[in-house]
Amino acid sequence: MFGSKVYDFLYADHEKVASILSQLEDDGALKETAIRAQKGKDQRVGFSAKISGLGGEIGNNRGLQYEVRQTYDPLWRNSRKLIEHIGESQQDPEFSVGSMCIMEGDLIAFDQSVFSKLMAAESMRDFIASGITAGADDKRSAQKQVQEKRKEAEIIQKYIATLGLSIQFVFCAFQSGFWFNINRDYLYLHETDIPLKYPITISGKWRVLGIVDALPGDQFSLDHLDEAGASPHIPGMITHLAQLIGVTAVSFGRPLASYGLKPLAIFREVGLPAARTSKPDQAISN
Repeated sequence: MFGSKVYDFLYADHEKVASILSQLEDDGALKETAIRAQKGKDQRVGFSAKISGLGGEIGNNRGLQYEVRQTYDPLWRNSRKLIEHIGESQQDPEFSVGSMCIMEGDLIAFDQSVFSKLMAAESMRDFIASGITAGADDKRSAQKQVQEKRKEAEIIQKYIATLGLSIQFVFCAFQSGFWFNINRDYLYLHETDIPLKYPITISGKWRVLGIVDALPGDQFSLDHLDEAGASPHIPGMITHLAQLIGVTAVSFGRPLASYGLKPLAIFREVGLPAARTSKPDQAISN
């Protein structure tokens, strides 16, 4: 039986929570809760007869059975159970890849899909083209240079459109930053709350249950391939693509100073009204 704590979930990845909880519980993760109730009602069915001047009623009792089935959503129960199983992290924990923890701090969010939509505008193509400079030895005519710049700008626009930019979060705790994306299906905010209600910071202190999956400064570099002796085994086109991805990651992805985090739940504890001390009776009707 849970205590009096109630959590307000901003995000909860039910599938990942269940996958972890099922390994901690002997019977696996809770999938369904059902309560069955039966209520019998007597009914006399018979007939009257007179035998040798004696009157009487002959009948029998027949029980009419009513069944009530109540099914509960176990998803939130699973998230709460995992939260209480992990417990609060200690002060200044030492984070390593694969460590699971609960931290409290400030939550920053930015919906990059707004940027993707802005980049798709025709006027943005001209803006990008205006920032592309031609080389000093470029002998092409001014008109030809403008056309080529617009083509390059169009390539940049299409490339950004393929990134599938979504909502990214930065969670600040223990004087460190934790960067992560989320699955929109498990985000419990109105689609316009970010950025209209929360332009940058989600108000208040939040707790995050997550798994550290990247360390500061461990971003990919081509030097790593050389050091590992892997360069001869990587196709040339992949090497060029890796360079492009590296630039993109710096612009849109996890900063070099940030941890990477796999979020399982973002929540805060809320208080119940003081006057509400008990649950109302649940009546079973006939």
